[in-house]
Amino acid sequence: MVVHVLERTDGDGEPARVAVIASRRVGGAVQRNRAKRRLRELIRRLPLRHGVDLVVVARRQCVDAPFAELGTELEELCAALGVLDTSVSAEVGG
Repeated sequence: MVVHVLERTDGDGEPARVAVIASRRVGGAVQRNRAKRRLRELIRRLPLRHGVDLVVVARRQCVDAPFAELGTELEELCAALGVLDTSVSAEVGG
């Protein structure tokens, strides 16, 4: 998966906004929707900082990867990008 981040200057107090996309390379409509549902659930569990916009691009592996591994990878990506709120603990994964 790929994560793009945009810092908002006008919405510091507003919650993070997230878009999850999956191209046809992920698979048919059923596989694309499954990948997006899985990623949205994992994102929902993350303590994201206010005032950021995220675009998460699903890859083919998002359909079949174990949920806990996908959660760990997403959390590591978000931590590396600095979009996690460190004052709140996350409960990502299984």
